[in-house]
Amino acid sequence: MGDRLNTLRAPTRRGCPCRGVKPRLWTTRPAAASLAAQQKKFNSFRDEFNQERPHEALDQQTPASLYRPSSREMPDKLPPLVYPDRFEVRYVSANGGIRWRRGWVNVSTVCIGEYVGLEEIDEGIWNVYFGPLKLGRLLDRHMKIEDAYGRLLRHGA
Repeated sequence: MGDRLNTLRAPTRRGCPCRGVKPRLWTTRPAAASLAAQQKKFNSFRDEFNQERPHEALDQQTPASLYRPSSREMPDKLPPLVYPDRFEVRYVSANGGIRWRRGWVNVSTVCIGEYVGLEEIDEGIWNVYFGPLKLGRLLDRHMKIEDAYGRLLRHGA
């Protein structure tokens, strides 16, 4: 049964919904002897999956035949986040925290290397933003950020 859970099925002949099937991931199993060799297997599988094999959900066309690049240009570098003058702005350090009131407050490792904005909404209470996204509320007395549900602790903390 364990083998059944690890095997996805695909038609034996490309695009043929016949009864005889073989594992879809056959090109990546068994594992190769090195990471480079395994990557080569994955690349081969990806190319077949996108370039050669028709997909029922795509009316028996390949993903590559339907792909169109985005008309939007991606900038080489994202513009810096800008916060209103009334905000305190802090840099999120490599540990995911900010310096605050001679101490450290954990923000998130997701924000490492970015700036967050803090808007005072009451004495010792600050809304914390990453750009337009409100991350939570910093309570000076606890030196922690509470989430939208008023929880100071995060899962796994």
